[in-house]
Amino acid sequence: MTWSTSSEINSSHFVIERSTDQVRFSSIGRVQAQGFSQTSHAYQFTDADILFGQPVFYRLKMVDLDGTYQYSKVIRLTFNKGASFVQRVFPNPARAGQSIQADITSDSNQWVQVSLFNTAGQRIMQQSIRVQPGQGRYQLNIPSSAKGFMILMIRAEDGTLHTEKMQVN
Repeated sequence: MTWSTSSEINSSHFVIERSTDQVRFSSIGRVQAQGFSQTSHAYQFTDADILFGQPVFYRLKMVDLDGTYQYSKVIRLTFNKGASFVQRVFPNPARAGQSIQADITSDSNQWVQVSLFNTAGQRIMQQSIRVQPGQGRYQLNIPSSAKGFMILMIRAEDGTLHTEKMQVN
């Protein structure tokens, strides 16, 4: 999950909470806040223990340095059985001839087809990887001929499709 603040005054940290009944929430992680800032900051947290096939509720507990706190609104997600999804691809921008990483979560062993296209629609790279159940980090090779703006397409056997704009230098 990702979130951002427009500014921060007296911020200590964020506690990420999860529930299956929207009543009893438990802490699943903590992210340190910037503290004092007049500019926006982006934050990220990955739930490493995804619950498939049932509604899951998430909220943030925003804690100040003096111990006071506020809760964000609750969001509801359902991760379907057989589902896979790409959590992030990095680094972006990437370097030609080097590899990038993709964090992919899946509930089953399956093949994932990775393709890289230039802005003219030409396929520059194609790679198949076998993903395992759970969350995993997979290496993707960027060819040295890839330069400029690219579209990365990741298609799983279960039909899930992820596309992402990339800059390759």
